[in-house]
Amino acid sequence: MKTQSSNITDMHPNHKEIDVSKLKKVLQVYSSLSEFKDNTWYLNIVQKPGSSLTNTTLYFSKCPSSYRSMIKNFAIILLAEKYASARTISSVVFETITFCKYLENFHSSIKLSKVKKNHVAEYISFLDKKYAYETKIKLYRSLRVFFKTMRDFEEMPSNSPLLVINPYPRLRKNIVNNTEKMIPEYVTNQVDQIFRNEKIPLHVRLAYWILRSIPSRISEITGMQLDCILPALRPNCAILKIPTWKQNGGYLEPENRLIEIKNEGHGAYLLSLLKQQQYIAKEYQEAIRKVEDKDLLFIYKVEYMEKSNTFHLDKSTQLIQRKTPIVCTERNLTLHFNKVCKDYDVKTEDNISYKFSSHQLRHNGITDRIYFGFNLDDVREMTNHKGSEMLVRNYIHINNEELQKKQDKIYEITNDLQVSQNVFFKGNILKSVDQEQRVLKSPRAGRLGGIGICSDMLGCSNPSECLQCLNFMPDSTQQEYFEAQIELWSKKAHLFCRNPIWKDHAINNINAYQNIVNKIKMREN
Repeated sequence: MKTQSSNITDMHPNHKEIDVSKLKKVLQVYSSLSEFKDNTWYLNIVQKPGSSLTNTTLYFSKCPSSYRSMIKNFAIILLAEKYASARTISSVVFETITFCKYLENFHSSIKLSKVKKNHVAEYISFLDKKYAYETKIKLYRSLRVFFKTMRDFEEMPSNSPLLVINPYPRLRKNIVNNTEKMIPEYVTNQVDQIFRNEKIPLHVRLAYWILRSIPSRISEITGMQLDCILPALRPNCAILKIPTWKQNGGYLEPENRLIEIKNEGHGAYLLSLLKQQQYIAKEYQEAIRKVEDKDLLFIYKVEYMEKSNTFHLDKSTQLIQRKTPIVCTERNLTLHFNKVCKDYDVKTEDNISYKFSSHQLRHNGITDRIYFGFNLDDVREMTNHKGSEMLVRNYIHINNEELQKKQDKIYEITNDLQVSQNVFFKGNILKSVDQEQRVLKSPRAGRLGGIGICSDMLGCSNPSECLQCLNFMPDSTQQEYFEAQIELWSKKAHLFCRNPIWKDHAINNINAYQNIVNKIKMREN
């Protein structure tokens, strides 16, 4: 049964009578390693598999002692109310401590209850001299969260000291044309070739190609389990299981995305990498020390030269391998990606050195799918978003001219075909009314729109993906429609020639429709 991290809404103070002892107990929900008195809280209970403990650690040692207890109460309330992830809460706490340090240095540790608007105004002047604009946005935003959250504590000012007007509004950008979150095509063409180089460690190549092929968060990749490959109902296919925590309602157990992969072309390459990594991870299981790290997929041993603790790309050089395997974390992968870009001299069209982030691959993957005709529902199902608003606002970066150009090509090849409009079921299966009636008598059989009958619908979890199913019986009167689909997907394969993922998908459909036509012709003969 799923366990949800406690949502103790009554911990949030709406009145002056605050039971601090109850607040302290909230920490037990998140940590079995830390107590309220500690200056470092390790929130190990909510640590995701494959994630570094530093991502769920809160630090208070740099906070002046006169404010430390209040900052800890602040952190507890944010955790209890699920303000955000532990990682984000850690950042908010750190940013609020910056204000506390300012008070200690410039106002002799003034009590929080005595903080006025003039103190905040002076703090803003201090920030203006020292920090970049984006940093100032975060620092002031965290300060606003602090005073709003803690306003009912007796130790806090009776009137808010915050300024009426936000001094650091976020500058509005044209989100539709905001493409800096995407990797330029000139760069992706380089790195796609680079990450097929077997000199790059297997776990790094695998992580890249999963992120490149399936829009995912890096935490989802590092959290993948050994049993991530499941059998599929369709022949020559496999199901890839990818965990996700971001939008699973705050549960500690992840939801799983199930992605079908065809064992051909690029899909076969991806499955091959996965199986190789599975073999390696299984070999290292006995050497894994932490119980929570058992059964993870991304486990590896570091190879390093005598004066280096990072992997070395030149396999001709003698390397030393660490005895203890390492669980790959988000930070590990980021460092690996950066090192590959540096070692292989990845550059932009302007000859500027370039390094990409894992999250940029997610932005590229989502936007590319919109370019090539996927709708928002298709993308939302693939990424496990609960709605479309975040996709549109944050992940889709469309250049209108480029979109028009690509969509025109798709519409052109679609409208160029004379596809039969007669797609309704007519009652003739393989030119035999008797055979149709005989098949439909089975309680397991059923019609599939205007293209045929499935003889075993109860045994199938994907009724819409039936073209290559052995139980599918095509409607012989729709031969013209099936042949038109072959022509349509042949043109799409040509259109997608520079994208191996889409090209494989198009060739897949060509073969599926061709097999159906062959089946009909064989029956006719």
